Amino acid sequence: MGKIRLNWHIAISGIKHSRILGRLSLVVDMVIGNIDPPDGNTAYRQYALPGWALVSAVVVLFTLAMGFLLAISVDFPLGSPIKFIVVFGFGLTTSLFAHESLHYLTNSKLGYDPVYLWPNHVYVPNAPIETRDIILILLAPQLLSVIYAFLLLSGIDSWLQLMVSLSLIFNLTGGCSDVTWVLRRLTWPKGTKVIVTENQETYVSFPKK
Repeated sequence: MGKIRLNWHIAISGIKHSRILGRLSLVVDMVIGNIDPPDGNTAYRQYALPGWALVSAVVVLFTLAMGFLLAISVDFPLGSPIKFIVVFGFGLTTSLFAHESLHYLTNSKLGYDPVYLWPNHVYVPNAPIETRDIILILLAPQLLSVIYAFLLLSGIDSWLQLMVSLSLIFNLTGGCSDVTWVLRRLTWPKGTKVIVTENQETYVSFPKK
């Protein structure tokens, strides 16, 4: 019985430990073997954002979008289901394309050579991006949110208003990962290098202490 209790205690401790690691979302042990880190930095290791951070960002950004729409009293015309589906699909598609296009254009303007993988991934192959640049790249699509808000305030047709409102929601909530990554990268020390791969995995090289 003593041995069984000991094993049970070890198992519970292991579960608690794994939950803690999951919440912190520490750098995992997958290493990019074909990319050398800068002098004075650690090897590149895969890094993942914690799930709770992404969920929190979605909730906050969605609430922000809906709060704005309620504040300006947007009227959603729901009389025609087919028309609503068409407007919904068009708004989602155009908003997604515009969002990723701004990521791509900002990368290009800053001197990088980005790749656009439809529908929702822009990355720079095997190239570390400076923190200052990545902040501009990640937040650039939120210029669309400003444009959408301006259009809604200017007074437009009800169905166009619906499409722009949906685009605002898509653009803000779709930027949850961008905003979370910006906040995370601002906490890393100067000299940290980050590479994002084709399959959207992030690898980080920290300065050696």
